[in-house]
Amino acid sequence: MTLHVNFITETVLVGLNTTGIVQAWKNLKESLETERVNVDINGNGRYDLIHIHSYGPYAYLKMKTSRVPKVITSHMLPSEMKMLFKGGSMFNIFFEKYMKTFYNSADFMISPSQFALDRLRCMGVTTDADIISNGIFLDRFRNRNGEKFRKKYNLGCDTIVYSVGLLSFRKGLDIFIDAAKALPDLTFVWAGPIAYGKLQVDYENVSQVIRNKPENVIFTGYYQGDIADVHSAGDIFLFPSPLETQGLVVLEAGACERPLILRDIGAYQYFPEDSCIKFSNSKEAVIAIEKILSNRTLRKKLSEGALNLAKKNDIKKSALEVLAVYESLV
Repeated sequence: MTLHVNFITETVLVGLNTTGIVQAWKNLKESLETERVNVDINGNGRYDLIHIHSYGPYAYLKMKTSRVPKVITSHMLPSEMKMLFKGGSMFNIFFEKYMKTFYNSADFMISPSQFALDRLRCMGVTTDADIISNGIFLDRFRNRNGEKFRKKYNLGCDTIVYSVGLLSFRKGLDIFIDAAKALPDLTFVWAGPIAYGKLQVDYENVSQVIRNKPENVIFTGYYQGDIADVHSAGDIFLFPSPLETQGLVVLEAGACERPLILRDIGAYQYFPEDSCIKFSNSKEAVIAIEKILSNRTLRKKLSEGALNLAKKNDIKKSALEVLAVYESLV
C-alpha cells in the first residue's frame, strides 16, 4: 500500500531554508519516497496522515482541523525561543503552555533524542512517543575532498577548527571566539548565517563580533554549496551549542570522520566515550583542541568513533522506523 503523507512546515512559507530542522524534514521526505511513500509539503489534498515539523499558527490550524492521524516531530524545545528571538523571554511561559497543548494534540510524537523526550515529559506532554533519529544520508559525506572549500576561502594547508550552524550566541559563538583567540596559529571557520536577521535576540552583538573578529576567524555566512564541502575541508569540529534536541551537523561531521568536540549537554549524554570530547567552558574547549592536535592516536580513535556514531543514525534506518509509525496509525 502506498501511503500519502502531508508534511506541514512553516519554514517553506517564510522562505527559511538554512536550519537543521529544514534539513531534517528534507532528508526524511527524500528517504521516505524511496519506500513508496508519497510526501507533499503543505498540501491541500486527501492524505492518510499529516506529519508536522513546525509550531506556528498554520501548523496549529492543521493540527486542530485535520481529521486524519497526526504525527509531530519535536524539533524544538520551548526554552529555545527566549534564546533565539527578541522578546522571547517575555513570552516563554506562554510558549511553554502553547507547546504542551500543541504536542498533546498529536496522535504520535517523534523525538530525535532521549533528552528531548524527557524534557517534554517534564512539561506535561503525554502523547505516545518514540525516539527516532533525524538521520543523515551517510554516503553523501563519505570520501569527500575539501579542496573546493579550502580554495574558495584561500585556506591552503591551514589546520581548520570549524563549526556549522546559526551564527548566534545561542549556538555558542562566544566560546568559539574565545578558542580562536587562545589558539591564534589555527584557522577557525564558522559556516552559517544570522538566519533570523534583526528578529534574532543577539543580532546587534553578533554583528559586532563579525566586525571585530580575530584575524584567524572566517565567517562564511550561508554556504550555498554542498555542506559536505565544509565538513570535508575542516580538521576538527567544534560545536559549542548549549542546547540541542539532537544536532544534525554533529552527525554530518562524524560521517566525514572529523573529531568531535561537543558541549557537555543532555542531547549527547548517551554518546559513546570514543565518539567525542565533551567540554563545559572555553578553557576546556581549548584543551580538547590541543589534545587532538598533539595526539595522533587519540585523533584516530575519535575519528573512528564519530563515524560509528554517524552510521547508527543513517536516514535509511530512521525512515523505516517512521514508516512503521505511520503504518501503525492508518
